[in-house]
Amino acid sequence: MIDQADGRLHIRVPMTLANAAGLLQAGRQALGRGEQVIDLGAVAQADSSAVSLMLAWQRAAADLGANLRYANVPPVVQAMVELYDVDALIPRC
Repeated sequence: MIDQADGRLHIRVPMTLANAAGLLQAGRQALGRGEQVIDLGAVAQADSSAVSLMLAWQRAAADLGANLRYANVPPVVQAMVELYDVDALIPRC
């Protein structure tokens, strides 16, 4: 679901409601190990739950005192981030 390489977490599955619970837990566990960049470059499918996941991971990182950023955000996810007016809450590399 989530691979770790080059100091980043790489999401390799669709960011959809079907995978949201597993992705949320996997991301929280990885953040506990100090990961600070989540790379979405391999995400081929996403729905609105992708934005919810990103915000939940931001909260989890803040609770740990981590500085979380996102890389290679797909255009469809970026469009939803802007539509929901949460762009300032989701920092990018």
